[in-house]
Amino acid sequence: MNKNPNEITINYLRKRRIIFIFKQGDPKNINNYRPISINNELERILLKRILGEIEHIWNHITPKQMGFRKGLDTRISVLELKKSINRLRNALTLSTIKSLEEL
Repeated sequence: MNKNPNEITINYLRKRRIIFIFKQGDPKNINNYRPISINNELERILLKRILGEIEHIWNHITPKQMGFRKGLDTRISVLELKKSINRLRNALTLSTIKSLEEL
């Protein structure tokens, strides 16, 4: 069976080497080691190049997209959601009070 050369290249790029870094404590205890994945250098170069090409497009997809964008964090979205919920809660409370006053 002949393999597709693109498939071979992709499989090569996906290969990872995992090494374990000792943190502290008993060196015989596996829980005292942290696994680190060593990526293929060619993959890293290609991914940086691709990201550089699409980053200016990505930032215009939606201003509300926070994850995976430089300088932005999904925690900002959570805070915005909490603010929206509080505004809605306050609006409902005010409208409920007004409705009760009209009775």
